[in-house]
Amino acid sequence: MRVLITMLLECVINDIVIYKQNPNKVILITVQNDNTSAAIKRFREKFQNIVFEVVYVKEFDVVGITKKINQLIRKEKGNTIFINVTEGRKTMSLAGVFAVSINKGLTEGAFYLRQDTHELISIPLPEFSLFSDTKIKILKELEKSNKAVSGINKRVKVHRSLIYASLKELISEGYIKKDRSITDSGRICLLAAENERER
Repeated sequence: MRVLITMLLECVINDIVIYKQNPNKVILITVQNDNTSAAIKRFREKFQNIVFEVVYVKEFDVVGITKKINQLIRKEKGNTIFINVTEGRKTMSLAGVFAVSINKGLTEGAFYLRQDTHELISIPLPEFSLFSDTKIKILKELEKSNKAVSGINKRVKVHRSLIYASLKELISEGYIKKDRSITDSGRICLLAAENERER
C-alpha cells in the first residue's frame, strides 16, 4: 500500500501531490481551523477511493510533531511511505524531515513540490544518531531533570571526567544548553536512539 503523510495548512498544493504520488492512504498533519476543515472535506469528496486520516498538531511544537509523524511511520511500517513537506508552517515541515531522518529505510524520503514546475524534489536528511551509549544515557538523565554530575554518575556509572567531557560535547553540538537543559535537537536524538533500539 502507498501511504502519503503530508502537511496541510495553506490547502493549495496537496491535490497535485496526491495525483503525482497516487496513494491508497493519505495522512494529513494539520491544525484545526475553518480552512483546513473545508480542505479535508473537499479531499474526501474529490478522492473517494483514498482513505484519509487526520492528525491534529500544535503547529509550533517541532518535537511533538516529529514524535507524531514518527509514530505514524512506525505504524505504517511495511508500506511504501512518502512524506510531503511542501505545505504547513516551517516548523511542521522541519518535523516531517526530522521524522524521516530518524526512520531512514522505512520511508521513501521527504520531498517538496516545486510550485512552478510541479517537480518533486527530494530533501536531504540530517543525521541524528551520532551518539555514544554514554551520551544517550546522559541525555536521558538530563531529560529527567537530573542535572547534577553526581546524580548522573550514579545512574550512568561512568567516570565523572567522561561525564564532564560528554556534557561539554553535548553543549558544543547543540543538544543541551549551558544550564544542562535539553534542546529540541537533543529530544529528537533521543527519539532516534529509541528507534535504533527497536530495530
